[in-house]
Amino acid sequence: RQRQMCIRDRVITDIVLAGAISGLSVIHHIRRDNSNTPILAVTSHSDKARRMQLLMQGANDFLSKPIKLGLLKDTLLKWTALKKPIM
Repeated sequence: RQRQMCIRDRVITDIVLAGAISGLSVIHHIRRDNSNTPILAVTSHSDKARRMQLLMQGANDFLSKPIKLGLLKDTLLKWTALKKPIM
Protein backbone atom coordinates (compact mmCIF):
# COMPACT_ATOMS: atom_id res chain seq x y z
CA ARG A 1 0.00 0.00 0.00
CA GLN A 2 1.37 3.37 -0.98
CA ARG A 3 1.59 6.09 1.68
CA GLN A 4 0.40 9.55 0.85
CA MET A 5 2.61 12.45 1.85
CA CYS A 6 0.90 15.41 3.44
CA ILE A 7 2.96 18.51 4.25
CA ARG A 8 1.94 20.48 7.32
CA ASP A 9 3.22 23.80 8.66
CA ARG A 10 2.85 22.59 12.23
CA VAL A 11 1.11 19.85 14.18
CA ILE A 12 -0.54 20.00 17.60
CA THR A 13 -1.45 16.67 19.16
CA ASP A 14 -2.73 15.62 22.53
CA ILE A 15 -0.77 12.71 23.93
CA VAL A 16 -3.91 10.91 25.08
CA LEU A 17 -6.26 10.33 22.15
CA ALA A 18 -9.48 8.35 21.95
CA GLY A 19 -9.27 5.12 20.02
CA ALA A 20 -6.39 2.88 19.08
CA ILE A 21 -3.75 5.51 18.34
CA SER A 22 -1.84 7.63 20.84
CA GLY A 23 -0.26 11.02 20.47
CA LEU A 24 3.16 9.34 20.59
CA SER A 25 2.11 7.18 17.63
CA VAL A 26 1.10 10.34 15.76
CA ILE A 27 4.52 11.84 16.46
CA HIS A 28 6.29 8.67 15.24
CA HIS A 29 4.20 8.61 12.06
CA ILE A 30 4.97 12.27 11.29
CA ARG A 31 8.68 11.87 11.99
CA ARG A 32 8.80 8.84 9.70
CA ASP A 33 7.44 10.94 6.81
CA ASN A 34 8.72 14.43 7.57
CA SER A 35 11.40 15.36 10.04
CA ASN A 36 10.98 19.12 9.57
CA THR A 37 7.38 19.64 10.67
CA PRO A 38 7.25 21.25 14.13
CA ILE A 39 5.21 19.12 16.54
CA LEU A 40 3.66 20.54 19.68
CA ALA A 41 2.49 17.94 22.17
CA VAL A 42 -0.30 18.72 24.62
CA THR A 43 -0.51 16.83 27.89
CA SER A 44 -2.01 17.08 31.34
CA HIS A 45 1.18 15.50 32.75
CA SER A 46 3.73 18.29 33.03
CA ASP A 47 6.52 16.59 34.95
CA LYS A 48 10.13 16.66 33.69
CA ALA A 49 10.16 12.94 32.88
CA ARG A 50 7.16 13.33 30.54
CA ARG A 51 8.73 16.38 28.90
CA MET A 52 11.97 14.49 28.22
CA GLN A 53 10.05 11.50 26.86
CA LEU A 54 8.11 13.68 24.44
CA LEU A 55 11.20 15.52 23.24
CA MET A 56 13.14 12.28 22.78
CA GLN A 57 10.22 10.79 20.83
CA GLY A 58 10.27 13.68 18.36
CA ALA A 59 8.07 16.48 19.71
CA ASN A 60 9.62 19.92 19.40
CA ASP A 61 7.86 21.32 22.44
CA PHE A 62 4.92 20.71 24.73
CA LEU A 63 2.21 22.55 26.59
CA SER A 64 0.49 21.52 29.78
CA LYS A 65 -3.27 21.63 30.15
CA PRO A 66 -5.11 23.87 30.67
CA ILE A 67 -3.57 25.77 27.75
CA LYS A 68 -3.41 29.56 27.85
CA LEU A 69 -4.06 31.17 24.47
CA GLY A 70 -1.12 33.57 24.75
CA LEU A 71 1.31 30.77 25.52
CA LEU A 72 -0.05 28.71 22.63
CA LYS A 73 0.47 31.61 20.22
CA ASP A 74 4.00 32.26 21.51
CA THR A 75 4.93 28.59 21.23
CA LEU A 76 3.59 28.30 17.68
CA LEU A 77 5.47 31.43 16.64
CA LYS A 78 8.63 30.04 18.20
CA TRP A 79 8.53 26.92 16.01
CA THR A 80 7.15 28.24 12.74
CA ALA A 81 7.77 31.03 10.31
CA LEU A 82 4.24 32.30 9.91
CA LYS A 83 3.14 34.20 6.86
CA LYS A 84 -0.13 35.27 8.44
CA PRO A 85 -1.11 35.86 12.06
CA ILE A 86 -2.67 33.13 14.17
CA MET A 87 -6.31 33.87 15.15
